[in-house]
Amino acid sequence: MAAVLAPPNQNHVLPPPLDPPGVHFIAGGVLQAPIGIVHDLPAENVLRNDIEQLCNATLTIDTAFQEIGQMLSQVTKEQKKRVKLYKICYGLETRWKQHHEVGFFRS
Repeated sequence: MAAVLAPPNQNHVLPPPLDPPGVHFIAGGVLQAPIGIVHDLPAENVLRNDIEQLCNATLTIDTAFQEIGQMLSQVTKEQKKRVKLYKICYGLETRWKQHHEVGFFRS
């Protein structure tokens, strides 16, 4: 037998957990203190490494958006072709039906 759980009451909401030292949550992501990650490097090198990682991440995101744009462009072209073919087929079908209806009533 399964237990039926009631939704939590607004008065019994647990507070969010405290962040561990050196870790901060920003917009759903985890941001760690740079000095806490690399102890042996001076702050300038840590900053340089962080900037390099951000640049690499930006390049990855930019490449992904470019690929998505190309795929959307291709899909749009294919969709336009389908619409054009549909209109042609619909027109041919309509003319064929009209031709046969007229021919049927003439007999």
